[in-house]
Amino acid sequence: MGKKLDEIKKWERALAHYTTPSEEEWDKILQEADPKQWENYGGWSEDVPNALVNLFGDYYVDDVSMDFPGSMHGDACNASVHLLPGGTTVIIRCATWEMEGPDVVIYHGDNCDEMLALAWGLIRTSADYGEVCDEDEGEEVTEDTNTATSGGKDLEKKWEAALRKRRRSARG
Repeated sequence: MGKKLDEIKKWERALAHYTTPSEEEWDKILQEADPKQWENYGGWSEDVPNALVNLFGDYYVDDVSMDFPGSMHGDACNASVHLLPGGTTVIIRCATWEMEGPDVVIYHGDNCDEMLALAWGLIRTSADYGEVCDEDEGEEVTEDTNTATSGGKDLEKKWEAALRKRRRSARG
């Protein structure tokens, strides 16, 4: 685990000054954090978010998601949240279609509401979602439901628990 932890710490140092890195900034981050991966990818590419999900998998907390039950294609999107050992939170979007805006947001705080707003912000757009069902509130998906959201309450609990665990381990 030591080598993996050293690798994660190197990534945290590289991400320290960013919140929503541009492609050029990702190029710098990749060069600093993992020169070999930078050579493989040649900078930012659509494969980088999936590589980050795999890299930060041990630090996965939970995700928020939006599903579209009436979609012929099974459209859905989610934002997975990873709390790294040094306190950096990496939020990574995955969607079944190409969405505008960043695929990755870096959060350096410990305010759960701010983290949740960033996670939801990655997957919500200005689209008209029609009839929305919030499964966290116990609402049931019906044939009239256009959009189902879930995960916020579980993510909040798990992220707060992960923060407490990280603080305890930091104290020794």
